[in-house]
Amino acid sequence: MTASRRQCAAYGCQNYTNKCPAQTRFHRFPENRERCEDWARRIFRSDLLGKKNEARWKNAVVCSHHFPDSMYVCPDQRHEPGVRLMPTAYPTLQLYKETAEPYRCS
Repeated sequence: MTASRRQCAAYGCQNYTNKCPAQTRFHRFPENRERCEDWARRIFRSDLLGKKNEARWKNAVVCSHHFPDSMYVCPDQRHEPGVRLMPTAYPTLQLYKETAEPYRCS
């Protein structure tokens, strides 16, 4: 059986759960619909907006490359297993509406 892999939902990001270094974390979208739609707008994914797309964002993830340290409960442990985002966190880094060179883990 192959391990499931998911791609970061941020537009232009090519990070996959099975291809990034261990310190890269993948965060699920918030459960609150308003916050979820805010995330979708911030990562330029209008296709995730609206009730009809609820199943899509419930399975979507955004990688840690899109969150500054200040968005983590324990910023100095942001690369540790089980690290959590603050309840008010939202993606702000390396977001591209259009990109000539997709972002990938280095």
